[in-house]
Amino acid sequence: MADLGWRTLSDHRKDACLNLFCKAVCGKVAIPVNELKQPTKVTRFSDGTTFTAITTRTDAYKFSFFACTVRE
Repeated sequence: MADLGWRTLSDHRKDACLNLFCKAVCGKVAIPVNELKQPTKVTRFSDGTTFTAITTRTDAYKFSFFACTVRE
């Protein structure tokens, strides 16, 4: 794979999820993002596009799109 210059499938999936998440935050895709948590205080490491990790108790929500993508 390295000799051919191909990316791994996991890297491709991660990039696709981050791309869709960015479109959702910008309002280009009809995915509601109003339930995502943002930091209450703006610091030098966070701004208006920073989200905090979602705490979950069940595996069904732990491995959902938003929970996994916010961690990335």
